[in-house]
Amino acid sequence: MIAIRLMTRAAAILLGEHCGEHSIANDVARSLHAHRGGRALAHVAVDGLAYRHREDYGEADDRDNDPMEWVRRIEIASRHATAMRRYLAS
Repeated sequence: MIAIRLMTRAAAILLGEHCGEHSIANDVARSLHAHRGGRALAHVAVDGLAYRHREDYGEADDRDNDPMEWVRRIEIASRHATAMRRYLAS
């Protein structure tokens, strides 16, 4: 869920005034809210972005071997899924 976002002023105002998601789940909620508000969405796929790049900073990263790190990742995914529920057709 890593992204860089570019948006119009109107989209920024819409999200700032009406989206209401202030947790890490805004990664999904803002795009869905903008789409529901009639804004066009697009993406550019990239290759080469990995979950972790501690090597870039000169220190080892052993988080994939840490069970608590996996619990945190699942918790974040759960927040995303909960935020998405508001935008699913009933």
